[in-house]
Amino acid sequence: MGVAELVEEGVRLSAFGRAATGAFVGAKAPGLLGPKASFVVENDLYLLHDLVWCGPCTRPLIAALLSPGRRYYGCPLGLCGRPLIRAEPIEDEVWQRFGVRYAVPAEEIPSERRQAVLRQVLAFVVVGAKPGALALAW
Repeated sequence: MGVAELVEEGVRLSAFGRAATGAFVGAKAPGLLGPKASFVVENDLYLLHDLVWCGPCTRPLIAALLSPGRRYYGCPLGLCGRPLIRAEPIEDEVWQRFGVRYAVPAEEIPSERRQAVLRQVLAFVVVGAKPGALALAW
């Protein structure tokens, strides 16, 4: 789904931007995802940290680590009703789009450099209300 389709759903892309998310590093977020949810200590585990936003409520999504190996992004307040979003599929899709857009064999860039590369070219990613609905602002 492209930017135009998200705008048709009523998402105002001007409401999104790159800002500090206050991403509860190593702490529990009040009222979010229940008492078992904790937040990642190392944000580098999340390729899209500070770049991914919730389409329905226009808030930045924060990184959530529910257990080792189970990485998610979640809405910080939980008021929009958005379920947790698995990190891997979104990150893979964004990375594939990067490779296509910039005609770069994406697999040739080491994983530890990918976040820095994306921060140079990507303003934000909006996750729409429907599964798989992503809009990227380069």
